[in-house]
Amino acid sequence: MTIAHIRSLFHATVWLACLLSAFAPAWAASLGYEGGDIIVADYVGRIAVFDREMVFKNYLETNFNLVGGLTLTSNGELVAAGRLPGSIRRYNPAGDLVDVIVGGTELGYPIDIKTGPGDLLYVATQTAAVAELTLAGSLQRTFGSLQDPQAIAVLPNGELWVGHGTDSSDYLAKNPIQVFSLTSGELLRTIPLVSIHEVGTMHYSATSDTVLLTAPTFGIVYEYAIDCTLVRQFDSGATRYAYGVTRADNGLVYVTGQLTGNVARYHANGTFLDSIDLGPYVERPIGIIQVPVPEPAGTGLLTVGLAVFFVTRRRLRL
Repeated sequence: MTIAHIRSLFHATVWLACLLSAFAPAWAASLGYEGGDIIVADYVGRIAVFDREMVFKNYLETNFNLVGGLTLTSNGELVAAGRLPGSIRRYNPAGDLVDVIVGGTELGYPIDIKTGPGDLLYVATQTAAVAELTLAGSLQRTFGSLQDPQAIAVLPNGELWVGHGTDSSDYLAKNPIQVFSLTSGELLRTIPLVSIHEVGTMHYSATSDTVLLTAPTFGIVYEYAIDCTLVRQFDSGATRYAYGVTRADNGLVYVTGQLTGNVARYHANGTFLDSIDLGPYVERPIGIIQVPVPEPAGTGLLTVGLAVFFVTRRRLRL
């Protein structure tokens, strides 16, 4: 193979990589959702897809009563929990409905949902326990005898954090966050809540190795280290009944305001950035999540092309 042939191969590989990078995002954008998208579920049954700047793209769902919690499986499928009737729906990135789990007493009124090791689902039932299910809906076990489990975070260290709603017998009671072992199912410790009495949802952030949680009644977001120490309290006042929270790949924290119909965005240090009105696309937003960003299309081919070019050129010189 001559140098001219090698150069032709290299140029063709680069050209193919550029074509894939240019056309793949446009093709993917016409489907259900893609890497980097922000997905929001609302109180009236819609699941809406936005870009990072919260520009509306499309709906995945418009008729899923009281849909709230959102999570993603290892292969990128979206799993959503709806409270009435208690059910779980799963969608693929193309926007197709893959499966529906209609639960009985084990699902209760599911509001928050997270995936764990082996794509097991952990569901906050708002009844008396957290349910562990397979993707097919088979109940594996439950965690604890709990008061209104409402918020869940699954940590990579094998812990399950559970936050609670208000105690119907004492609305001023401050139920602590309970930390369970995913291995044994045992209660490991509790995290006392000093100034709030309700946790809306929780989100484990891998980039910061912390847990974000919302206090809906006060419209506040807190950030905890995995050793249970409080890292910071985010500025308040940008939302009414702050519920959903997620940290995006741009470093910003996104928080839904259920009563204000907006998403408030914060810098990583907790300072307020801006507020984005989601109407008319979303009404009373609840759950929010970002789809992970995959490796850019064509990067692998470009890397292979460079390797072929430089290795072959070196051999010819020898």
